[in-house]
Amino acid sequence: MVASVLIIVISLVLFVYWFRYTSLLILSAKPAKDYGKAVVEANQLSFPAVRAKLSHPADPVAMEKIEAALNRDYKLLTRLMVDSNKECSWWITG
Repeated sequence: MVASVLIIVISLVLFVYWFRYTSLLILSAKPAKDYGKAVVEANQLSFPAVRAKLSHPADPVAMEKIEAALNRDYKLLTRLMVDSNKECSWWITG
C-alpha cells in the first residue's frame, strides 16, 4: 500500500516537473522568421498592391489589370514551386 502511494506521488511530481519544463520551453521559443516580404520583393510579386487596390471600388479596366497581375503572380509562384521541387527531388526520392 505504501509503495503504491509512493509511486503515485513520485509519478505526479515528475509529471508536474515535465509539464513545467515543457511550458517554459514553449514560452521561451522564438517565433519563426517571416520571409514573406523578402519573397515578394525578390520576385516582384504584385498581390500586396492588389490587396490595397481592392479596398477601393474600381472600374472594369482596373479590374482587368488586377486580374492580369494576379495571373502573373500565380504563374510565377507555380514555376517557383515546380523548380524548387526539382531541386529537392533527389532528397525526397532518396
